[in-house]
Amino acid sequence: MIMQIKSWVLVLCLLSIAFTGRADALEILHFIEAKDYARVMEDASGLKITDDGVIYVTSTENGTLLKITDGEVEAKSLSPSPFKDQDLGGVDVLANGQLVIVTEDDGQVGILDPDLKLVNLFSQSGSDAGELNGPGPVAASINNNIYVGDVKNKQVSVFNHQGLFLHSFGRHGSSSVDLLKPGHVSIDAEENVYVLEGSSRISIFSANGELITRFTSRDLQQYFGDTPEFSAMTTDLDGTLYIGDDVESRITVFDWRNLKVLAQFGSLGQSRGQYRNISYLSVNARGQIAILDNKNKKVEVYQLEQTSFAAPVATGLLQYGDTIEADCVAQAAFINDQTLCIRPKNQGIVILAVDGSEQGKFAEAAKKPSAIYVGPQSVAVLDKNNLHAFAHDGSNLFSIGRYGSSPGGFNKPND
Repeated sequence: MIMQIKSWVLVLCLLSIAFTGRADALEILHFIEAKDYARVMEDASGLKITDDGVIYVTSTENGTLLKITDGEVEAKSLSPSPFKDQDLGGVDVLANGQLVIVTEDDGQVGILDPDLKLVNLFSQSGSDAGELNGPGPVAASINNNIYVGDVKNKQVSVFNHQGLFLHSFGRHGSSSVDLLKPGHVSIDAEENVYVLEGSSRISIFSANGELITRFTSRDLQQYFGDTPEFSAMTTDLDGTLYIGDDVESRITVFDWRNLKVLAQFGSLGQSRGQYRNISYLSVNARGQIAILDNKNKKVEVYQLEQTSFAAPVATGLLQYGDTIEADCVAQAAFINDQTLCIRPKNQGIVILAVDGSEQGKFAEAAKKPSAIYVGPQSVAVLDKNNLHAFAHDGSNLFSIGRYGSSPGGFNKPND
């Protein structure tokens, strides 16, 4: 017992020496070895700590997901799995609590509810737009944008939570803004995208894929005290970087805007606060940092001094709306979330609510409408060889056209 106490004192002393700056970041909350799931930890492929302190670990071992609550480990085998491939990649959590998980071999992205029931599944393996080739890391923003590190295509692909492919950035590492190998991806409150490329480069992009800045391990030598070999990276909502270093087996907290090291902690070993391979890092909005060491087969959680961060910036969401089942020859989005629908067989124009129910007729002066266009103040309708303009309330503004080939004449216009 005395020897055990002395060992703990020694470990704490070593940690205190190894840590500079915010010493109270060493307040350990959880130490999880999960010996029953050692292989899962060894083959871990993703880590996420939620704002509630729940930890998710994905693994390539039989498609296993670990859920850790208050230090207690629960294995979640996705059986039957919604994925073709059992090699799970990165994991993150959307604002509504749904999980985002990617698979490495078949390039799929899955959205699962907290009970791990499949909500949506999209993408596939390939190199075309919206396809993924060997994806690994994933990060989700408050705007439901999902950033996937596409390792073999050497880019970051961006989707919304409904599977709509938005854009990608970085390609083949051939120009100054391209990526080498996106192994870790993280997002701050402004939705800047932080990408760890291999073990020697960190790039920071705007949400639109514009390069903000880039650091190589050699660039950071003067601040870190040696040339680091990056093994993991994440950021908090303020944009402070947390970087795992395989050379020193430690974590560096780095203010990249002011080029200042805020703290360094950790050392080589197998005890608490010691690491042999810092594989994944995750920080939540309460200032809790989770550290996964796959060689030591453990997860450690520390409480940082900082417990409040910038609030994520919500911008315009781009997503599919609800589907309306309606029999229309043509349709157009109208005011107040309504839809204008031209009924077949000369039944005129009707107004549909968001649930598809009919709210009444529109512009009954158009007897045989064939096409419709809604502007900010008026609505244009083709009616045989006539063009009508209506106000949004349905009143007629003017009408032009007649049959013929002379000026002002039409012959079956269609759009």
